[in-house]
Amino acid sequence: MQVPPTVSRLALFLAYAFHLIVPLIVEVGFRPPHMGEGGDFPTYYYALRQALLGGSPYDIQALQKLSPWSVAPFLYPPPFLLSMLWTLPLSPRAALVGMFVLNEVLLLGVLGLMHKHLGLSRRGVALLLVTFFPLWDNLLWFQVNLVLLLPVVVALLWAQQRPLGAGALVGAAAVMKVLPGALALYWLLRREWRPLASVAASVLGLTLLSLPLMGPVQQWSYYTGTLLGVAGGRIHDMGIRVSIRSEYNHSVLGVFSHVWPGPSPIEPSGLAVAATGLFIVFLLAAWALRVHRGCPPEFGMASMLGIISIASTYAWEHYLVLLLPAVVLAARGSAPRWLLGTLYALTVFPLGVLLFVYGRLPGQPSPLALTPWIAGGKMVGAAGISLLCVWFAKAPDSVSAPAVEPKGLGSPQAL
Repeated sequence: MQVPPTVSRLALFLAYAFHLIVPLIVEVGFRPPHMGEGGDFPTYYYALRQALLGGSPYDIQALQKLSPWSVAPFLYPPPFLLSMLWTLPLSPRAALVGMFVLNEVLLLGVLGLMHKHLGLSRRGVALLLVTFFPLWDNLLWFQVNLVLLLPVVVALLWAQQRPLGAGALVGAAAVMKVLPGALALYWLLRREWRPLASVAASVLGLTLLSLPLMGPVQQWSYYTGTLLGVAGGRIHDMGIRVSIRSEYNHSVLGVFSHVWPGPSPIEPSGLAVAATGLFIVFLLAAWALRVHRGCPPEFGMASMLGIISIASTYAWEHYLVLLLPAVVLAARGSAPRWLLGTLYALTVFPLGVLLFVYGRLPGQPSPLALTPWIAGGKMVGAAGISLLCVWFAKAPDSVSAPAVEPKGLGSPQAL
């Protein structure tokens, strides 16, 4: 029995409503005004204003003096501030609403592109909206992962036919949040120099464009101080006092820190650091071997997006938004469906919802003893999906057209 178009559209509408309902309920009814109101957005909003005042947006004390809400340290490259220029005429609350709407518009754009060009079916769109719970976290923290993901998805689509444009978009993502720059490793491994030159030109151009916001001395200070500190794991020196073993941290280092705890919650042990390095080297080696043997660029780059989502010292739920293209392409490849489904379930388990509910049930035992296992599952799930994406990649022409909708409600269908 064929699914009527009206029923298909209704299913999409209901899936989208479900995607929105939890963030809206939490924002309107439950988020305490004195605890993290606005998520990470106040940091972005006031970092731009601090830069315009001539100060350093990396000075958290200065940011806090400007903001009535709590702020986190600003750790992004200087050109990131260009993406916040739209907030200049808006009050903090109006800009907050604008960020919520912007994230939703970007999400629809990402899903639309993957539906049209990466074989994501309408049923797959509905499934992701209903079950990809990291999207909730991205909304509740007003994060910028979708701001990065949209140009990166376009770069995946352009990588073969328009490498210069793809390189420019990867460069733009890299100066928003450094980790997407790892996508250039695909071209480096393949010795494709033109897109690499385009990446460099994009980074340089956007850096020059951001000089009116932050002068060359401040920019140099970021790359030689803040960035090296973040890369070296010295996050606690910059005002982040969150435990590496936080229940919400599913990074490789965070998971291994449960196995080999460090001398303090904010310091990893040497054994955990060594194990993390070995595990990430294994992921990169497996990725590089497959890419070297021949792999369509969209699969190779989507896989790298998944790897970087767990590679830094802290990897929060909203980082997993970067895994979306790898999920879609892994489903279009030839990977075993049972394995992909298991890894997906581990990755998207709604830990935040679990803790939110338990925190409001009187007399219930805490589930915190389970959280290291949940974090470990998310890390394994993200790593596994990334490898499935690249190792079971199909030829480019097999995913270049939109997925055909299933003819029957019970027929097997990948995303």
